[in-house]
Amino acid sequence: MLVSSLVAWEGSKVRLAKVGGKEFSAHSRTFTMLLGDTAFTWADRYQRDEFGELVYGEVWDEEAGGWEQSLNDGEGGYKGAYINAPLENSAFDINQEQVKRSDRRDEWTPVALLEEVHVRVDASVVVDGYVSPSETAGLGTYSEEPTRIHCMEIRSPYDSKKGYAVALCLRD
Repeated sequence: MLVSSLVAWEGSKVRLAKVGGKEFSAHSRTFTMLLGDTAFTWADRYQRDEFGELVYGEVWDEEAGGWEQSLNDGEGGYKGAYINAPLENSAFDINQEQVKRSDRRDEWTPVALLEEVHVRVDASVVVDGYVSPSETAGLGTYSEEPTRIHCMEIRSPYDSKKGYAVALCLRD
């Protein structure tokens, strides 16, 4: 999928937006936040309920309960205790390499939810105008009706060889 193409949601995926589409955005590589990026842990390490909330339970923690000098023939040691903690998913493998989403760019398509975004547009789009999907899948065109994509600036003028201009838009 080309960066800055208009996209529409289809279930939990996106496709190139076409004329008449209601909810659309743009494929962005200038996102401010990548939702679902798990930089420090495996995404499905812990069990979750049907609403995505972590499932907690009693888990033995060797270091909980404080230090007890009388343990281990006077050498001391932690007493250990049960603590309330997220329950690990049985499929979690601590030895499996964690590759965060932002390092697997070929597996997902970031889209603008609320931000500035570069959009491929046709020659009809003007500054302060609205953008909607055109007859050409993924390409934006001028809209007389308000949309959630508003053109703030034309960054690259329309090039007939490329078939698009680049507009800096606000997705709200």
